[in-house]
Amino acid sequence: MITLKGIEQSYSFNDQTDLITKGKFNNVFKGVNESNNPVCIKQLLSHLAHDQQAIIYFKQEYIFQLQHPNIIAATDYIVNDGKHYLVRSWVDGNDLSKTAHKLNEKEALYIVKEVLIALNYLHNKGILHLDIQPKNILIGKDGKVFLSDFGLAKRIDRIIYKQPFNIYYSSPEQILNHINLFNYSTDLFALGVLMFELLLGERPFTNENPEVLMNIVIAAPLPTNGLRKEVAAVLEKATAKPRFNLPPTKYTYDELDDQLIEAQKLRYQAAEEFLNAIKNLEGKNLVTRRWWKFWEN
Repeated sequence: MITLKGIEQSYSFNDQTDLITKGKFNNVFKGVNESNNPVCIKQLLSHLAHDQQAIIYFKQEYIFQLQHPNIIAATDYIVNDGKHYLVRSWVDGNDLSKTAHKLNEKEALYIVKEVLIALNYLHNKGILHLDIQPKNILIGKDGKVFLSDFGLAKRIDRIIYKQPFNIYYSSPEQILNHINLFNYSTDLFALGVLMFELLLGERPFTNENPEVLMNIVIAAPLPTNGLRKEVAAVLEKATAKPRFNLPPTKYTYDELDDQLIEAQKLRYQAAEEFLNAIKNLEGKNLVTRRWWKFWEN
């Protein structure tokens, strides 16, 4: 049993039996606090314990001091025996990846709205999430929706030099690593892609070749077959991207900048704007075909 002494209380967990998930950068355990209430404990992998950049990314979730009903973020940061830990509230439920392809329209719209409320809070604090995807959205058994995992988040005025990304949900500026252009519409782009997936039960773009997939995601407009006209218009605005006449590699960095900026101007500029568009869809039929994966499993 490992005991961690936090700022106001202690936590304990068994690193052999309480492991929940293994990740590229951290392991997640289910522990308990002094009151024997469950908590989530994230441990930075041992080989990264002396990597200053990895520590900065890991610790910033705590540094942001986020407090919102739709956000689950670290409430304690502990270094114990040379290992780094984050502690956050426990959510009794699953991440969205478990049910993303099995939702009805009402459920999908509700989840998107709740994430937008969380993003509105985050953006008002000048923070970009930059990793909106199903596994970073938690759904409690009571139906509550939480945005989590702020390992890639950054303050909008902070300079960075390279940022990892998830190809399926990332905007063109993320994939092309134009970090100077990351803004609030970058997060809203990812949520627009996720909304497509929740409504139709499939990602808008797939390809077994990562390089081909990357080029498709960068330049191809979101397919709207299966979506009602009003829904298609909302998602097209959220996910606006450049219409390149040439492969991106044929443009200079500045030329790409110009085209990416013009595309960003077409998107929703604030979470509240996207949220209002979503509210106008409530009570309407959103898709014109069944979710092709709804009946699986």
